[in-house]
Amino acid sequence: MWYAIGVEINCHRINVCSLTQDKHLLFKTSFKSSDPLMPGSVVIDISEFILAISSELNVGCVGIAFPGSIDKKRKLIEEYPDYPEWKDVPLGDWLEIRINRKVLISNMNDCKHSALSVQIEKINHDEVFQFAFGAAGLAVDKFSSSKSLPSGSMKKI
Repeated sequence: MWYAIGVEINCHRINVCSLTQDKHLLFKTSFKSSDPLMPGSVVIDISEFILAISSELNVGCVGIAFPGSIDKKRKLIEEYPDYPEWKDVPLGDWLEIRINRKVLISNMNDCKHSALSVQIEKINHDEVFQFAFGAAGLAVDKFSSSKSLPSGSMKKI
């Protein structure tokens, strides 16, 4: 069985959770985001966290909740108001290269909507983590039927 990781990026914290393939909460945690919030440091922080837990947890995919404008198809951060360094950042591609996992980038509204449906059915309400829950839920929905994510264990890197 593989697990989905949901990550919410904001200017002060990075909230992370893991859901099973049937959207049961496995864990939730958070850590301080880099200051200033720079794309490269965020990629390093997230990828190091995911690679560290991958020795104990079969991470199959990652969903990212981002507050700026995004291009879902290209997994691109188009812009993040008041943060000019976040213009046209290929966040999804950068993460996929570093963690060797499928990555889905979503906006906060989509993640909030997904979190509400997950929370009603499967997990206790926790507003601090709602966007991370939603991002993980969207990743499960997108990748659970993917042939590139086997139902058994994924090879760990």
